[in-house]
Amino acid sequence: MASPVRRILAAAAVAAVSLTSSTLAFAQYNWSGIYIGGHAGYKWSNVDWTHLSAVPHFNPIGTNVDSFDLSGLIAGGHVGLNYQMGSFVVGLEGAISGGKRGQSVTRPGTFSPNEIRHETRSLLTGAVRIGWAMDRALAYGKVGYASARTSISLTEAPFFDDTFSAGSRMRGWLIGAGIEWAVSDDIVVGVEYDYLDLESKTFSGLDTGAFAVTTISVDPDPIHALTVRASLKLGNNSAMNQPLK
Repeated sequence: MASPVRRILAAAAVAAVSLTSSTLAFAQYNWSGIYIGGHAGYKWSNVDWTHLSAVPHFNPIGTNVDSFDLSGLIAGGHVGLNYQMGSFVVGLEGAISGGKRGQSVTRPGTFSPNEIRHETRSLLTGAVRIGWAMDRALAYGKVGYASARTSISLTEAPFFDDTFSAGSRMRGWLIGAGIEWAVSDDIVVGVEYDYLDLESKTFSGLDTGAFAVTTISVDPDPIHALTVRASLKLGNNSAMNQPLK
Protein backbone atom coordinates (compact mmCIF):
# COMPACT_ATOMS: atom_id res chain seq x y z
CA MET A 1 0.00 0.00 0.00
CA ALA A 2 1.32 3.45 -0.96
CA SER A 3 2.35 5.63 1.90
CA PRO A 4 0.64 9.00 2.47
CA VAL A 5 3.88 10.74 1.49
CA ARG A 6 3.99 8.94 -1.86
CA ARG A 7 0.34 9.77 -2.52
CA ILE A 8 0.98 13.43 -1.76
CA LEU A 9 4.05 13.55 -4.03
CA ALA A 10 2.16 11.85 -6.87
CA ALA A 11 -0.75 14.27 -6.58
CA ALA A 12 1.62 17.23 -6.53
CA ALA A 13 3.37 15.96 -9.69
CA VAL A 14 0.05 15.57 -11.54
CA ALA A 15 -1.02 19.07 -10.50
CA ALA A 16 2.30 20.54 -11.65
CA VAL A 17 2.05 18.88 -15.06
CA SER A 18 -1.56 20.08 -15.49
CA LEU A 19 -0.62 23.63 -14.53
CA THR A 20 2.46 23.92 -16.72
CA SER A 21 0.99 22.19 -19.79
CA SER A 22 -1.50 25.05 -20.23
CA THR A 23 1.31 27.59 -20.37
CA LEU A 24 3.93 25.67 -22.31
CA ALA A 25 4.72 27.20 -25.70
CA PHE A 26 5.69 25.74 -29.07
CA ALA A 27 7.70 27.45 -31.81
CA GLN A 28 5.55 28.62 -34.74
CA TYR A 29 7.04 29.89 -38.01
CA ASN A 30 7.21 33.67 -38.19
CA TRP A 31 6.08 35.04 -41.59
CA SER A 32 7.02 38.65 -40.81
CA GLY A 33 9.85 40.10 -42.85
CA ILE A 34 11.09 41.04 -46.30
CA TYR A 35 11.43 38.47 -49.09
CA ILE A 36 12.67 38.34 -52.69
CA GLY A 37 12.22 35.59 -55.23
CA GLY A 38 11.25 34.35 -58.66
CA HIS A 39 8.24 32.75 -60.30
CA ALA A 40 7.49 30.84 -63.51
CA GLY A 41 4.45 29.28 -65.11
CA TYR A 42 1.93 29.72 -67.91
CA LYS A 43 -0.48 32.48 -68.92
CA TRP A 44 -3.59 32.41 -71.10
CA SER A 45 -4.31 35.65 -73.00
CA ASN A 46 -5.90 36.92 -76.22
CA VAL A 47 -6.13 40.39 -77.77
CA ASP A 48 -8.54 41.78 -80.38
CA TRP A 49 -7.95 44.74 -82.69
CA THR A 50 -10.93 46.65 -84.11
CA HIS A 51 -10.04 48.72 -87.19
CA LEU A 52 -11.81 52.09 -87.10
CA SER A 53 -9.96 53.87 -89.94
CA ALA A 54 -11.96 55.85 -92.50
CA VAL A 55 -9.71 54.40 -95.23
CA PRO A 56 -9.59 50.63 -94.52
CA HIS A 57 -6.25 49.86 -96.14
CA PHE A 58 -5.05 47.84 -93.12
CA ASN A 59 -8.36 46.02 -92.63
CA PRO A 60 -8.61 42.26 -93.13
CA ILE A 61 -10.88 41.30 -96.02
CA GLY A 62 -14.55 41.01 -95.03
CA THR A 63 -14.14 42.17 -91.42
CA ASN A 64 -12.58 44.88 -89.29
CA VAL A 65 -11.27 42.64 -86.46
CA ASP A 66 -7.89 40.94 -85.97
CA SER A 67 -7.21 38.51 -83.11
CA PHE A 68 -3.94 37.46 -81.47
CA ASP A 69 -3.13 34.55 -79.17
CA LEU A 70 -0.56 35.63 -76.55
CA SER A 71 -0.75 32.50 -74.40
CA GLY A 72 2.58 31.03 -73.37
CA LEU A 73 5.22 30.69 -70.68
CA ILE A 74 5.72 33.47 -68.14
CA ALA A 75 8.56 34.12 -65.68
CA GLY A 76 9.80 36.96 -63.51
CA GLY A 77 10.80 38.23 -60.11
CA HIS A 78 9.05 39.59 -57.03
CA VAL A 79 9.81 41.38 -53.77
CA GLY A 80 7.52 41.79 -50.79
CA LEU A 81 6.98 42.43 -47.11
CA ASN A 82 4.83 40.45 -44.65
CA TYR A 83 3.67 41.37 -41.15
CA GLN A 84 2.15 38.70 -38.92
CA MET A 85 -0.34 39.27 -36.08
CA GLY A 86 -1.21 35.94 -34.50
CA SER A 87 -2.35 33.80 -37.44
CA PHE A 88 -3.28 36.85 -39.54
CA VAL A 89 -0.69 37.94 -42.14
CA VAL A 90 -0.83 41.13 -44.22
CA GLY A 91 1.70 42.26 -46.79
CA LEU A 92 2.67 44.15 -49.91
CA GLU A 93 4.24 42.66 -53.04
CA GLY A 94 5.57 44.02 -56.32
CA ALA A 95 6.45 41.87 -59.33
CA ILE A 96 7.70 42.10 -62.90
CA SER A 97 7.05 39.33 -65.43
CA GLY A 98 7.71 38.55 -69.06
CA GLY A 99 7.19 35.67 -71.43
CA LYS A 100 5.73 35.24 -74.88
CA ARG A 101 6.03 38.81 -76.09
CA GLY A 102 3.71 38.81 -79.06
CA GLN A 103 2.42 37.32 -82.27
CA SER A 104 3.05 38.26 -85.91
CA VAL A 105 0.57 37.48 -88.68
CA THR A 106 0.66 37.96 -92.46
CA ARG A 107 -2.83 37.99 -93.96
CA PRO A 108 -4.68 39.42 -96.98
CA GLY A 109 -5.68 43.08 -96.65
CA THR A 110 -7.98 45.43 -98.51
CA PHE A 111 -5.35 46.57 -101.03
CA SER A 112 -2.41 44.21 -100.39
CA PRO A 113 -1.13 41.64 -97.89
CA ASN A 114 -0.57 43.08 -94.39
CA GLU A 115 2.11 42.15 -91.88
CA ILE A 116 0.69 42.87 -88.42
CA ARG A 117 2.14 42.36 -84.95
CA HIS A 118 0.98 42.78 -81.36
CA GLU A 119 3.45 42.79 -78.44
CA THR A 120 2.90 42.83 -74.68
CA ARG A 121 6.01 43.33 -72.55
CA SER A 122 7.10 44.03 -68.95
CA LEU A 123 4.01 43.05 -67.01
CA LEU A 124 4.13 45.00 -63.72
CA THR A 125 1.97 44.30 -60.66
CA GLY A 126 1.63 45.73 -57.16
CA ALA A 127 -0.72 44.09 -54.69
CA VAL A 128 -1.89 43.87 -51.09
CA ARG A 129 -1.81 40.33 -49.71
CA ILE A 130 -4.01 39.11 -46.85
CA GLY A 131 -3.48 35.61 -45.51
CA TRP A 132 -3.95 33.08 -42.74
CA ALA A 133 -0.91 31.25 -41.36
CA MET A 134 -0.97 27.65 -40.11
CA ASP A 135 2.58 27.37 -38.77
CA ARG A 136 4.70 26.88 -41.94
CA ALA A 137 1.73 27.02 -44.33
CA LEU A 138 0.20 30.30 -45.54
CA ALA A 139 -3.00 30.67 -47.59
CA TYR A 140 -3.58 34.14 -48.99
CA GLY A 141 -5.55 36.31 -51.36
CA LYS A 142 -4.30 39.42 -53.17
CA VAL A 143 -5.70 42.45 -54.98
CA GLY A 144 -3.96 45.34 -56.67
CA TYR A 145 -2.68 47.15 -59.76
CA ALA A 146 -1.44 45.73 -63.06
CA SER A 147 0.05 47.25 -66.22
CA ALA A 148 1.80 46.07 -69.39
CA ARG A 149 3.74 47.77 -72.17
CA THR A 150 1.81 47.25 -75.43
CA SER A 151 2.94 47.95 -78.97
CA ILE A 152 1.30 47.39 -82.36
CA SER A 153 2.61 47.56 -85.92
CA LEU A 154 1.11 47.16 -89.41
CA THR A 155 2.82 47.15 -92.81
CA GLU A 156 1.39 46.88 -96.32
CA ALA A 157 4.30 44.80 -97.53
CA PRO A 158 5.65 44.09 -100.03
CA PHE A 159 3.53 46.22 -102.40
CA PHE A 160 3.22 49.54 -100.57
CA ASP A 161 5.51 51.46 -98.21
CA ASP A 162 2.79 52.23 -95.68
CA THR A 163 3.54 51.40 -92.05
CA PHE A 164 1.79 52.31 -88.81
CA SER A 165 3.14 51.66 -85.33
CA ALA A 166 2.19 52.83 -81.85
CA GLY A 167 2.61 51.84 -78.22
CA SER A 168 1.61 52.66 -74.69
CA ARG A 169 1.43 51.20 -71.19
CA MET A 170 -2.02 49.71 -70.61
CA ARG A 171 -3.24 49.72 -67.00
CA GLY A 172 -5.72 47.69 -65.02
CA TRP A 173 -6.22 45.61 -61.89
CA LEU A 174 -5.57 42.11 -60.60
CA ILE A 175 -6.96 39.63 -58.11
CA GLY A 176 -5.35 36.37 -57.09
CA ALA A 177 -4.82 33.65 -54.50
CA GLY A 178 -2.06 31.31 -53.48
CA ILE A 179 -0.58 28.87 -50.98
CA GLU A 180 2.98 29.02 -49.64
CA TRP A 181 5.07 26.63 -47.54
CA ALA A 182 8.21 27.48 -45.58
CA VAL A 183 10.52 24.55 -46.33
CA SER A 184 13.17 26.14 -44.07
CA ASP A 185 13.55 29.33 -42.04
CA ASP A 186 14.78 31.14 -45.17
CA ILE A 187 13.18 29.37 -48.18
CA VAL A 188 9.49 29.61 -49.06
CA VAL A 189 7.87 27.85 -52.03
CA GLY A 190 4.33 28.13 -53.34
CA VAL A 191 1.81 28.18 -56.15
CA GLU A 192 -0.33 31.17 -57.22
CA TYR A 193 -3.19 31.99 -59.60
CA ASP A 194 -3.71 35.55 -60.89
CA TYR A 195 -6.50 37.17 -62.91
CA LEU A 196 -5.47 40.44 -64.59
CA ASP A 197 -7.82 42.80 -66.45
CA LEU A 198 -6.17 45.53 -68.55
CA GLU A 199 -7.91 48.54 -70.09
CA SER A 200 -8.81 48.90 -73.76
CA LYS A 201 -6.95 51.59 -75.66
CA THR A 202 -7.32 53.31 -79.04
CA PHE A 203 -4.24 54.17 -81.13
CA SER A 204 -4.48 56.65 -83.98
CA GLY A 205 -2.05 58.39 -86.31
CA LEU A 206 -0.81 58.98 -89.85
CA ASP A 207 0.98 56.06 -91.49
CA THR A 208 4.53 56.51 -92.79
CA GLY A 209 3.41 56.78 -96.43
CA ALA A 210 1.06 59.65 -95.49
CA PHE A 211 -1.68 57.69 -97.20
CA ALA A 212 -4.30 57.80 -94.43
CA VAL A 213 -4.94 58.16 -90.71
CA THR A 214 -4.99 54.75 -89.06
CA THR A 215 -7.18 54.17 -85.99
CA ILE A 216 -7.20 50.87 -84.09
CA SER A 217 -8.94 49.96 -80.84
CA VAL A 218 -6.97 47.37 -78.85
CA ASP A 219 -9.07 45.26 -76.48
CA PRO A 220 -7.17 42.66 -74.38
CA ASP A 221 -9.06 39.75 -72.87
CA PRO A 222 -8.37 39.06 -69.17
CA ILE A 223 -5.03 37.36 -68.49
CA HIS A 224 -5.06 34.13 -66.48
CA ALA A 225 -1.70 33.13 -64.99
CA LEU A 226 -0.71 30.07 -62.95
CA THR A 227 2.81 30.14 -61.49
CA VAL A 228 5.07 28.35 -59.05
CA ARG A 229 7.13 30.54 -56.70
CA ALA A 230 10.32 30.39 -54.67
CA SER A 231 11.34 33.15 -52.25
CA LEU A 232 14.26 33.93 -49.98
CA LYS A 233 13.14 35.40 -46.65
CA LEU A 234 15.35 38.15 -45.27
CA GLY A 235 15.64 39.72 -41.84
CA ASN A 236 13.45 38.47 -38.96
CA ASN A 237 13.41 34.66 -39.01
CA SER A 238 12.86 34.12 -35.29
CA ALA A 239 10.04 31.79 -34.27
CA MET A 240 6.86 33.00 -32.59
CA ASN A 241 5.89 31.35 -29.30
CA GLN A 242 2.30 30.09 -29.26
CA PRO A 243 0.67 28.61 -26.14
CA LEU A 244 -0.46 25.01 -26.27
CA LYS A 245 -4.21 24.59 -26.04
